[in-house]
Amino acid sequence: MHTRAKNSRGGKRTRSYSAAGLFVLVAAFCSGCAAPSINVMKLEPGRSAEAASYKKVAVLPFEGRNGTFFASQLEGMLGSIKVDEKQFFEMVNRSAIDKVTEELKLAQSGLVDSSTAAKVGNIIGAKGIYIGHITSSVSDNDFVEGRSECTKYSSNGKKCLATREWNVSCVKRTAQFSATPKLVDVNTARVVFSENYSQKKESARCSDSSHPLQGGSELLSQLQQNVIEMIRKDVAPFYVQVKIKLLAKDETLKSEAAKAQLKQGMAFAEDNRFDRACDIWLGAQNLAPDSVAFLHNLAVCAETRGNLEEADSLVKRADKQLTAPDQIVSESLSRISYALTAKEKLARQQGQ
Repeated sequence: MHTRAKNSRGGKRTRSYSAAGLFVLVAAFCSGCAAPSINVMKLEPGRSAEAASYKKVAVLPFEGRNGTFFASQLEGMLGSIKVDEKQFFEMVNRSAIDKVTEELKLAQSGLVDSSTAAKVGNIIGAKGIYIGHITSSVSDNDFVEGRSECTKYSSNGKKCLATREWNVSCVKRTAQFSATPKLVDVNTARVVFSENYSQKKESARCSDSSHPLQGGSELLSQLQQNVIEMIRKDVAPFYVQVKIKLLAKDETLKSEAAKAQLKQGMAFAEDNRFDRACDIWLGAQNLAPDSVAFLHNLAVCAETRGNLEEADSLVKRADKQLTAPDQIVSESLSRISYALTAKEKLARQQGQ
């Protein structure tokens, strides 16, 4: 399925398509870059393999001020994660959790240890259950800043002959937020994932400033969202944008027909028809089977389709044709090798 998007500034256009869940978006071909390149959205494995392996989870209120609200944010984030358009986590119904905590007379303040969490998890049918605590603070500090202005200029207006100096009062507001979520295995009561996340943000205003001082609640809200995003990348697969460079020239090409096909493919890639570019390069490969450019670009084609084994074979063939190191080929060797390792991790995290 192909979807054309509106042209963006700087001559970049976008086209999206799915590719085996590993590379799901080809976007913004950059013809004006040092080397022509495409940007792809690449699926990365969650940084905690254990956290990603618990598919049916629940979240209990966290300890600390506004811990219940933070837990609800965490629950909403976990429930919204989709990979390959499929729900990644199955969340236990909130009403079921509330019913059990009420029956067991558990505090809603988040004062729940791993054993109690495991007991709750067993009753509600979760495989893993999140508990934890948060801390937050907002403080204001007064300080002074100096100001100066010229009060007298020379006759030609270019030199300042006298100045006036004064001080203005200012306030710096500092918000700090930290969270320590823990994922408890319901069967063993073992904490299988625990991490501390800390964020700080400042806002300052002087008495002569036109902009307002950010409120403490606003700052804390931004920090909490930052922490939620950090947790997101730890506990489940996530997408990152990767720039992949292409080879537009190959000095070893002798065949004019091969040169024309390489150029034609680049033209389609520039028009965000990378699928068509790949077809052209594949059809022309017999004209120059040992061409570094054809082999490398076809490796990128295979990579964006999710066929990493083929991509690895092609880029290694391209590398063998070189008589001197090529930065673009070296980058692709490293990137595809990493992607093969990541693919195995992703398969385990997705239960494949």
